[in-house]
Amino acid sequence: MGNNKIIISVVMSLLLIFSTSGFAFAGEDISVAFNTNTANVGNQVNIIVTITNTGPGDLSGILVSAPIPAGLKFLNTSTGTVQNNYNSTTGVWDVGNLRLSSQGGGKKSLNITTEVLPEAAGKTITANARYLNVTDSSGPVTLKSAQSQPLIITSNGNNNASTAGNTTNTNNTPLSTYILVALAVVIVIAIAGYLIMRR
Repeated sequence: MGNNKIIISVVMSLLLIFSTSGFAFAGEDISVAFNTNTANVGNQVNIIVTITNTGPGDLSGILVSAPIPAGLKFLNTSTGTVQNNYNSTTGVWDVGNLRLSSQGGGKKSLNITTEVLPEAAGKTITANARYLNVTDSSGPVTLKSAQSQPLIITSNGNNNASTAGNTTNTNNTPLSTYILVALAVVIVIAIAGYLIMRR
């Protein structure tokens, strides 16, 4: 009878942990990257901002700040969808809604095409993106942010800049997610060890 009480209390604890960790796993991830690591003055460089709905709920009211970094001149944008509400003056992308079932599988990207200006020669540029607003139907949200890999601008103006697709992005997995998973694993191991010793 005592073993049954212990097992029931442990199961209830695990249910509590995973019900609250649902909010940790609910995600509004964001990343930003240049399409190249180096560029020359006069080159075109793309800034790619990607937002991902990792579930379990739907996202709405999404506003993202993705300003054009100093040293780059805005040329145009594309999102691959009809809605392309990016304001190059304010740097705000009005995304709207993002459902898990939406086209692209709960992911939207903004491609900002820019030109490297002469004042950027010899400098290193980074791009930033962050949520200004987002509502998640599954619970509270954290307004995450991201920073791109460095873009190195050479001093000359020839066109031999090397490109390398989207490289590393900021990992936005909350620390609470790792803590909750680790705690759940420790509890399961402790239960298994206890039950083995009781035999």
